[in-house]
Amino acid sequence: MSSALILSVTIVSDAPSKRTTPVRTESQMYIRMQWVNMGAVYRQFNKTLKKVYEGWGNTMSVYNAFVQANINGNTGMGSCFIND
Repeated sequence: MSSALILSVTIVSDAPSKRTTPVRTESQMYIRMQWVNMGAVYRQFNKTLKKVYEGWGNTMSVYNAFVQANINGNTGMGSCFIND
């Protein structure tokens, strides 16, 4: 008969470190929500916005024109604003 040797091993390590969530200021969260809302409005009114911004097609995409009008507060041709 052969005898088998079984070893018991215990591994000790440090406790898992607490993951930290990046701290964001109120203004950072406000800007983030503006971007989210702007994307949602663009998706909702995509076909309408293509007609609104049809004259801007040579210089930039419809999405970029929409974002520029809403970020910069541009009141030029075909601007469409999101109000708080």
